[in-house]
Amino acid sequence: MGLSMQDVLFLANDINVAKFFDGTIAKGSDVKLAANWIMSIASYMKNEKLTINEIKLIPQELAELIASIKAQLVSGGLRFLQILFELLAKGGTIKGLIKEKDLVQIADPVEIEKMVDKVLSENPKQLEQYRGGKTKLQGYFAGQAMKLSKGKANPGLLNKILLEILNAKS
Repeated sequence: MGLSMQDVLFLANDINVAKFFDGTIAKGSDVKLAANWIMSIASYMKNEKLTINEIKLIPQELAELIASIKAQLVSGGLRFLQILFELLAKGGTIKGLIKEKDLVQIADPVEIEKMVDKVLSENPKQLEQYRGGKTKLQGYFAGQAMKLSKGKANPGLLNKILLEILNAKS
């Protein structure tokens, strides 16, 4: 399966954890990601003094969370932890929580381009400095656009569009 000995020993140490892992990968989840997330869950269970049978998360929803990560449906790693902890404590579905907490990532190039244009038009002094050679201001513009999107813009796409606009107009 491509797991390290440490992963195997951890997963095989408790039959219920092994069953949870098997249930997660049976739903099509990436083996290594499933093992990593189950280890994160184990740390939560240890802190809360729970067993894997006492948490509200089910293997199908962990598989769904892993699929959402791979598809980049949700912005930011901390948001995945927020979803995970909510599922562990209360149960529910990944799709329901993403919608309820408005965590859907913005990946529409047109929408991101509008944000970048707005940020650049609101920061003419910094734009002039950027064009004068202060290229480190790209990070400032990216940060302002992320702030405008409330952290939901796809960072890779945002930076790509930002660079294209900065380089086309400079």
